[in-house]
Amino acid sequence: MTPTPTLATPPTETYSHDRLGYTVAYPDNWTISTGDPTFVELVPGEGGVVQIRGNIGGPTTLETLLLQLLMDFSSVSSFREVAVTPTNNGSPGYLISFEWSSDDRDFRTDYMFTVKGARFYSVAASSVRESYDLHRSGFQEVIDSFETTLAPSVEPIDTGPGIDEILDHIGDKVTQIRGLSSPSELRHEFQTREEFSMMASDALIDDETLRETERLKGLCVVLDLCAPSDDLLQISLSIGREGVLGFYEPEDRVLTLVTGTDEAGPLTWLTYAHEYTHAVQDEEFDLSVIRSEEDTFDSSMAELALIEGDAALTEYLFYETLPPEQQSALAVLLEGRTAEYSNSQEVAQAPRIISETLGWEYDAGLGFAFRLYLENGFDTINAAFDDPPRSTEQIIHPEKYLAGEAPHPVELPDLATALGNNWSLHDTGVLGELLTNVYLDTFLTDQVARDAAEGWGGDRYALLKNDEAETLLALRFSWDTPADAAEFYQAYVDLAAEKGRGQWELAETGQGLQLWVGESISVHLSLEADNTLVVIGPDRATVDAVVDAISGPDVPN
Repeated sequence: MTPTPTLATPPTETYSHDRLGYTVAYPDNWTISTGDPTFVELVPGEGGVVQIRGNIGGPTTLETLLLQLLMDFSSVSSFREVAVTPTNNGSPGYLISFEWSSDDRDFRTDYMFTVKGARFYSVAASSVRESYDLHRSGFQEVIDSFETTLAPSVEPIDTGPGIDEILDHIGDKVTQIRGLSSPSELRHEFQTREEFSMMASDALIDDETLRETERLKGLCVVLDLCAPSDDLLQISLSIGREGVLGFYEPEDRVLTLVTGTDEAGPLTWLTYAHEYTHAVQDEEFDLSVIRSEEDTFDSSMAELALIEGDAALTEYLFYETLPPEQQSALAVLLEGRTAEYSNSQEVAQAPRIISETLGWEYDAGLGFAFRLYLENGFDTINAAFDDPPRSTEQIIHPEKYLAGEAPHPVELPDLATALGNNWSLHDTGVLGELLTNVYLDTFLTDQVARDAAEGWGGDRYALLKNDEAETLLALRFSWDTPADAAEFYQAYVDLAAEKGRGQWELAETGQGLQLWVGESISVHLSLEADNTLVVIGPDRATVDAVVDAISGPDVPN
């Protein structure tokens, strides 16, 4: 009797990342790309791809993520759900199988995701539908073999001792995680929400903030990011009064928890871990001296993102030391708190300059800090405090910071002199990739705005006002490549079409030149190599004078 032949198991390779915390096996004849540690791509051959992602996003529940992912997927044109199946490769998760179409072709995707601590992992296996069976066994092998390896030292918070003992325990854990010394002479205080609201203006607003807000107001009105009647300071205060759970004051070395009680509940644990990290940062690096040579809104946001991102990362690494039952309870509480705050009337009615940047330093900062952490742990983050990021571009694209890609220097001439004594300079600074994206997103889709802003290399703006309360904005960009400049140029043409809505007349057009004229407004857009220029003024003569001054032979590129 002839024995039944058995199929040999195909040879496999293994990929793992200890600091990210996962391992996965894949067929050895597949190609792998691992340039970014948060993203791995496997290619089995023509017509298929597997994308593995791992990142940190904070406490959340699987059910919340499932609902969010299904909403995201269902927004794809021709999305057709096949099945949703629970999985457990060491951590509970879900496998979402669905089909979709693009360019008259049908595709099949299996998307497996799981949560471990504050980390989110996903494996997306996709192929043209008719080719799916060719890769099915390999796809399944990757999905089945994926395993989280994150194994921190688990230690529950003992709620039996008094409040001081609990906070001391959290402080000890933070210094262990962060690998730095405990702050000296630190004291903590509690405030009710009412007490904090009464003193919020003193706690949240200083002279520098007042000046920055006034400067930002003039800019955001011209860019349609706020209305002339908006009181940015009071709106920010109103949102802060509801949203702040704690804060650290370097001058007094005081850590304040806004709880309404002196009992440290689970949300207070995370708040204390975050703010205690700021005290640790201050002890080690002196937060008062972390300032770039040029203090602009863009550079300030970048520095703040480093500080808050480091604190958020440390807070979430502390969260990962808690047992699953305490993590789950915290995730539910935090989701409820976040939803309540995000859906508040103050946030919903805030002008775009606030709503589109609210919390950016925490979210983008966390991604930046985690990307640095994956390089060489907190040593890389510590080094960043000695050489802080100089632009929001470096926060959005950490690889540019790691590569030492600094913003391009961009200059503008003395435009007030060029226009005459009736005009004076009100503000000058850098828009940066963050606000460039927000500006474009006012009239364009999210993706178009993001793509157009992504090639940002540097910029300089000047906002001028005259005695008749008219304003003029000159905005000069330097892009990474001529292609990036051309992409912004086309995006701005589309923006003008949306904003003008037939009320702006195209008064001049040519190779790399557009000029629109409307009632009490004239807009110039030009493109030259990897530079673009936008000038928005009250009339064509004024705008032409500014363009001539900027394009003169003595103006540096």
